[in-house]
Amino acid sequence: MATVLRHSPRPADHLVAIGLLEEIDDRRQMTHDDRWQLGKLYIQVGLPEQAGQQFDRASRDGFSDPAFLSDRILHQIQTGALLEAREQIELLPTTVSPAEVVQLRSRYLMAIGQVSLAVQELDAFIDSSTNSEAKADRLLLAAAVCREALLLDASVNEAALSQAVDRYLRAAVETDSKHVAHLVRWLLERRRDVEAFGWLSAVWQELPAESAANLSLEMLHAGANRTRLELVEQYLTPRSHERSASLELKRCLADVWSLGEKYSEAEELYREILRVDSRHVSALKSLAWNLAMRGRLLDEAMTFAERAIAEAGPVPQLLDTRGCVKLAQSRLRAADDDLLAAAGSGNSPTTFLHLAFVQVETGNPEQARQTLAHAVEAGLRPERLHPLDRDMLERLNAQLQSGKVTAERKSVDL
Repeated sequence: MATVLRHSPRPADHLVAIGLLEEIDDRRQMTHDDRWQLGKLYIQVGLPEQAGQQFDRASRDGFSDPAFLSDRILHQIQTGALLEAREQIELLPTTVSPAEVVQLRSRYLMAIGQVSLAVQELDAFIDSSTNSEAKADRLLLAAAVCREALLLDASVNEAALSQAVDRYLRAAVETDSKHVAHLVRWLLERRRDVEAFGWLSAVWQELPAESAANLSLEMLHAGANRTRLELVEQYLTPRSHERSASLELKRCLADVWSLGEKYSEAEELYREILRVDSRHVSALKSLAWNLAMRGRLLDEAMTFAERAIAEAGPVPQLLDTRGCVKLAQSRLRAADDDLLAAAGSGNSPTTFLHLAFVQVETGNPEQARQTLAHAVEAGLRPERLHPLDRDMLERLNAQLQSGKVTAERKSVDL
């Protein structure tokens, strides 16, 4: 049960899993593997010191699973215990794969500021590959190591590591073009959406249609203008017709139409999906949200939102959707409950936006301002918003600047 809960997206489930494992520990029934899982859970909830205690105890007891040793050393690197990490790397048994050793050594070198040496080590590992498939795998590994350092260590040389990731991923695509998805997602992560869209034709040539459609949507969510929407639609529409049984392609096309403000067409396509599969969670969610944000058929929108939650559980995205329906129904307190729960279990900038709008509607402009600031910290950008959310943001800022708020207060600058 703890293992299942550890992989849940809900932080509350992680705390429950910790409680289950701590209870086992109190009864002196904890295995080495249990202690390892408990350590990883402590990391997930932001308790690195307790995680280190669990890793150290398992190590003292002789636990030497290669994956455990790697996790322990990475934890030491991330918490600044660099001397201990170096000693453990030197003592790694031969059962640890060369790829893991290179990963750990390079992460250690990056942590002590030796980025160029780390990149040299990764380059040498790549050059020692015996065939193109192995080379592509090593290029992707090297890119992942550099990207992880960028995400976890604010002190690293960002420019040097970014250049390395670029080089590794472009080389991986040259070695095997099917890896174009890794390059596109990296470019989107770095907010280089113009470059990402330059690979759109390669995405559709090299990836299965469903994968290409979903990646194209990711590209649009990074910044959709009329030209980009039309390009994606030109690729997606004929393939959706050719593979008329693919609900995934229909769902992607409906999402593209919704982003392009073709709301009636999108609504009909979501309904078409539900006529085939009445339990299709994505279609239920999207249809409920589109109706709610346009103030249409709100009772039906609530039915769709409730059905989605019945199928997939009260996950943050679905609570957010139901909260938007309740907001459209002017059930502000009920909407606040759902959106607070969604915000507490996830970190979606749009959920914070929706919550801020409810707060200003209920007469709490200062609280709304703070929540909107959280949305910005979580990545809220007007150019990345759905047009309906962009309209909500404009209305929210207008209300924060209106007579309901004192003259000294300013709207969040986006």
